[in-house]
Amino acid sequence: MTEENSIKNFFNIIDSVLFCMFRVFAFCVMLYGVTYLGGIAGGILLIILCIFGVFYSKEILNNFKKDTDDESNLTVKYKYIGNYEPPKKQTVGSAGIDLFNNTDKAFTIKPNESVYIPTGMFVEIPEGYVGLLFARGSLGYKFGCTLTNSVGVIDSDYRGEIMARITNIGKEQHIIKPGERCVQLVIVPAPDTEYVEEELSDSERGTGGFGSTGRE
Repeated sequence: MTEENSIKNFFNIIDSVLFCMFRVFAFCVMLYGVTYLGGIAGGILLIILCIFGVFYSKEILNNFKKDTDDESNLTVKYKYIGNYEPPKKQTVGSAGIDLFNNTDKAFTIKPNESVYIPTGMFVEIPEGYVGLLFARGSLGYKFGCTLTNSVGVIDSDYRGEIMARITNIGKEQHIIKPGERCVQLVIVPAPDTEYVEEELSDSERGTGGFGSTGRE
């Protein structure tokens, strides 16, 4: 959680406490009005306090909803240099954005060969997050091409152009045309991790490696 979100949560708590105090105060004022000012005056006070309370409750709920929405959405700055439209999410539910061959050159990838594809995309990933670069599903499923290192890792302090090194592990050559979408960028949380050297705890699996749990 960022410092800004912590401050927002703190003020939300203060709001809630103040509202509880207001309800206690309103009850006391209502009781006073009914007891000393008579039924009509007390009723008027009750109506006024109820209206104010409902309004204040809605404000708290709206602020809470807005803060929750802000925390669930992430803004990533980017710079795109190229002759095509900037990359974008293809659907509302897309986990990332597709990046493409940002040149006017077609790249021919023969079996067991690799090429670098410039994407023209520069990003500023917020601290606490990391960018993961994957080959598009169709690239591997249909044409036998994948990223050379399987998954590209883009650190939050990297400001250079995103380059995709694609390897053809299929049996036929594949051509990546100019402007063709070939990889996808997904941003995921990456907490600040501290590694401490000490004795490891025991586990049921222990040091069992590949295939140690069986096949069925």
